[in-house]
Amino acid sequence: MSIHGRIHGVKICTKAPSISHLFFADDALYFFKAAKEEATSSQQVNFQKSDIFFSRNTNESVKKEIVDIFHLGLPAVVGRSKKSVFTYIHDRVIAKINSWKCTSLSPAGREVLLKTVVQSIPTYVMNMFLLPSNICEPVERAMNGFLWKSGTRENQGIRWVSWQKVCVRKEDMGLGFQELHYFNIAMLAKTGWNMLTRPEALVSKLFQARYYHKSDFLYAELGQILDLYGEVYVLESVL
Repeated sequence: MSIHGRIHGVKICTKAPSISHLFFADDALYFFKAAKEEATSSQQVNFQKSDIFFSRNTNESVKKEIVDIFHLGLPAVVGRSKKSVFTYIHDRVIAKINSWKCTSLSPAGREVLLKTVVQSIPTYVMNMFLLPSNICEPVERAMNGFLWKSGTRENQGIRWVSWQKVCVRKEDMGLGFQELHYFNIAMLAKTGWNMLTRPEALVSKLFQARYYHKSDFLYAELGQILDLYGEVYVLESVL
């Protein structure tokens, strides 16, 4: 709470409910007016793990004042280029794979690591955004390369089976990996189902107000749904 006893929330559109905060397991998001009175809060914030975002019409002098209050660096800017926003997924996958030593892992061990660690990295994002192919394909190539790699040097090992065949179910003689694009579609479908069956949920109300306020989820026009998954506004403290 601010020193005046309240923080004004924000609305993503006129028909949407106002949101002042969102709490997660170990993260918190606060939405307030870019004003000194509301930035002066009694909340204990870990500034080393925090970031700040301003709306486009915020005055530069006001931005600097708020940033100085929070002792943060320059405010982060997130645009609409999905490739630039989601590149971190590819970078994290490569960093994780490079940290493992192939010579000390059996093929079964590599399979377990890829399924339990690497495939879980983009899962959260896939619930809300359709990842572009130029993100999914390099990640899958890196996973397939690690699966068949036989040494520590680059490009060593033969990829005996294509990634598409590796993703076939084990019952059908595959290894049961997930093709990221189709897994992404399934995750989005699950999110859509939640919006359809739980219209009273806050996220359902927000998306309906922003993207299909004149109809419902099933009868929303295709362009509206594509916009829902294509527009990128990332408000997370840790990615």
